[in-house]
Amino acid sequence: MGTYLGCKIYRYTPPDVAYEQYGSPCLTSNYVKLGAVKKRICTGQGGTWTWNEAMTDGTCTFEEPEPAKGIIDSYDYPPKATPGTTVTVTATAKNTGETQGTFQLCLIDRDENIDIDSTEPFTLTAGTSTTKNLSTIMPSRDLNLRLALERQQ
Repeated sequence: MGTYLGCKIYRYTPPDVAYEQYGSPCLTSNYVKLGAVKKRICTGQGGTWTWNEAMTDGTCTFEEPEPAKGIIDSYDYPPKATPGTTVTVTATAKNTGETQGTFQLCLIDRDENIDIDSTEPFTLTAGTSTTKNLSTIMPSRDLNLRLALERQQ
């Protein structure tokens, strides 16, 4: 332990940043623990701190987070329906990326290549999911459907 500008300073050994300081002069001094303060700020913001060879300072680098990426986690639909009845498809969409993204679920008739129903665009933060319903009226023919999850720009 030492004293500098009237404040107590506990020594630390890089890269360990467990230290205590008393009073604001410690923060503004030129004491060597400036590197530890920088490291603490860097890692608190999601960066990676790399010490220099002398272990007195270092650099902070940030990796670009993976963009939002949506998957259809699960879905459910009735095995059969009679013509004229409402068919509801329930789908759970999940964002497996590292950033927030906006998505839209679409139910597509593959035989006629047209959108039958779609959700309003919805936003998912990283790692979250939501469940939505899409519906159509059963025609007098078999339906060949495709469920799609599209990321909005």
